[in-house]
Formats: sequence, structure tokens, C-alpha cells
Amino acid sequence: MTTLCLGPDIPQLLIGEEVVHCPLIQITPRQPSNQDIVKAGANWSYYTHFIFTSKAAVNVAAELFGVCPDTMNCQSVIAVGDATAQCLAKRGISCRYVAAKSTAEGIVALLTTLDFDGALIVWPRSARARPIISDYLLLRGACYHAPIIYDTDLCVPSPLPSLDRIDTIFFSSPSTIDGFLNAYTVIPSDKSIRCIGPITQSYLDRTVSV
Repeated sequence: MTTLCLGPDIPQLLIGEEVVHCPLIQITPRQPSNQDIVKAGANWSYYTHFIFTSKAAVNVAAELFGVCPDTMNCQSVIAVGDATAQCLAKRGISCRYVAAKSTAEGIVALLTTLDFDGALIVWPRSARARPIISDYLLLRGACYHAPIIYDTDLCVPSPLPSLDRIDTIFFSSPSTIDGFLNAYTVIPSDKSIRCIGPITQSYLDRTVSV
């Protein structure tokens, strides 16, 4: 059984399987001169809580702001799931909190248990990130900054893998669904489809039903 993986990297859960890796999205960091980036960089050492909702956010934040384990490990670092926590760990950053569910809703459920008195929170995010986390922080009256640090752009590599040799298509984000449709036009009905989680599955269901 051969699985077509469409994200920038191969998720841990596919390791050991026969995988054809064809990235149909690319991560494009925002320019360092961007106002949001400048503000986040100026305040990076003052934030008390760091929220990371993807490995891409970790890597781009490290590129734009640097990561200082001595500083960040003294603060509250929050990860959306184990994969993001492992990405942080590779950079020497320990997560104080990891959401039980690897979704924005999981992060919000975790945030409801935390005290934000005197907190200065940063959530470096994608331009496509749903506003659930920032909406919740606003509702809580928390002092936070949610800078957009990268865009998720569609790309079409050449040549594209033939779907004749593919048994399963794996979507690791809503963006990979858009990327697949951009490259292949339609989602074939004769292939097995896997989604990384409920948000991606919901997006697929809505897209296919249109």
C-alpha cells in the first residue's frame, strides 16, 4: 500500500509506511521588516507565554526571532500536540503544557485552566490560522500578540506523481487539500483518503460537498 503525502514533511504517523512525498504547499516566512514581526521581535524576551500550533510556526519563529532555551524554558511554552512539542525539544525548548487534542480547540481547552494575571502572551501563527485562540484570549481580556509570521502557499512540482501507483492520499492540513485540488483538479473516488485530524476532515467534507 502506497500513501501520497502532500505536506512539507512526512508526519511521524506515516514513518515506516511506503510513502510518496510530494509537497504541494510551501511555507513562506513573512519579511523581517513586517510591522507584526518587528513588534514580536522587540517583545520576544518579555513574553511570559508562548503558544505554538505547528512545527512550521516553531521553525519560522526560530528563523525570525531566534530561540533562547535559557529564556524560554523559564516561561510557559504551550504546544498544540506531541509533534510540535518534539520540534521544540529539538531546539532545546521544553513545553510546560501540551494540549490533549491537537487542535486550536484543544489549545483553548488548555488555556481555560491557566491564570493569565500579569501574563504577556504571544501566538506566532500562519496567515490561514483560524482565529479561535485569539478570540478566546480577547474574551478573557488577556494581554496577547498574535503575529502572522508565515504564509502557506500552493505549489505544483514537476513532474507530479501518477496517481496510478497511489493507494491512499494523506491530507495533513486543509492547505494540502487546496494544494491537491490545485494540482490534480479533483479528489479521486477510487483512492483511500486519510486526514490527520478532525479539522482537516471537516474541511475535506465541506470541500467535496461543494
